[in-house]
Amino acid sequence: MVLGSGSAAPRLDRRSPAQLITYHDQAFLIDCGEGTQYELLRHGIKVSRISRILISHLHADHCLGLFGLLSTFNLHDRKQALTIHGPTGLSEWLYTLAKLTQTFWKYPLEVIEHDTSHPSLIVDEPDLEIMTIPLHHKLPCAGFLIKERRSRVKLDRDKLPSFLSDQQKAALARSESVKGPEGQWIHPADVEAETPGLRSFAYCSDTNFKPDLCEWIEGVGTLYHEATFASDLVERARLTLHSTGQEAATIAYMAKVKELLIGHFSSRYESPERILAEAKEIFSATFAVYDGFYHSIAAHQSFERP
Repeated sequence: MVLGSGSAAPRLDRRSPAQLITYHDQAFLIDCGEGTQYELLRHGIKVSRISRILISHLHADHCLGLFGLLSTFNLHDRKQALTIHGPTGLSEWLYTLAKLTQTFWKYPLEVIEHDTSHPSLIVDEPDLEIMTIPLHHKLPCAGFLIKERRSRVKLDRDKLPSFLSDQQKAALARSESVKGPEGQWIHPADVEAETPGLRSFAYCSDTNFKPDLCEWIEGVGTLYHEATFASDLVERARLTLHSTGQEAATIAYMAKVKELLIGHFSSRYESPERILAEAKEIFSATFAVYDGFYHSIAAHQSFERP
């Protein structure tokens, strides 16, 4: 869910950037601009589900709501551990605010900083991975690539031989082959149910037009890419190290993604319709996000990166 679709200067109808990704019983917050926790409340989101917060960079519109949210967790007597990933300097910023306000965290809080100049694998779980993606902005800035992994085989009951024990079924689900009573091998592919493709999501917050980004987001199911300006302000985009809708669409086209979400619209625009129209001329599967925008992440094409 998009909690904030605006840029540096918020509007009443567009808050500062923040997005919530839910995966099974987990929730990941990406960026935390001013007003994020109000949007979480407005949409009835249970904030205790948030286990990780990913901060792209330290510009105020992307992180100014973070300390307030962490403090609210204190007020709610949060006990669950929380991990925050972000660029170098994030720990110092949070520590300084906590020291000046005499704030002491009542829950386990881990802040993990990463070098934004190169991709890094920051979450490596059996069914999910999250990588940082280098972006080109005024401050050290990274996007995030979230990819689902298939850690278990989903079994088709109609394909399962009746002689299989529960232990053998569990082994097949772990992608292990098992031997039948007559010595025949049963392989996971023999009994696997058809499942939808693995999902992937790339979040590219603030960045100038960066074609080499395509190397890391190739084939992504859903790409979110900032589109701060319309094409007549392309020089403004160059100066501020932001992108136009046309440039975001060009990245989506070059990277062969399935669909593109654009946001981070400048407050000068009453509506993003012009930016969207220009983007759709290049990449038709483009959608303009808004505060409260909910979207199911698409499956990605098969690709591997070192």
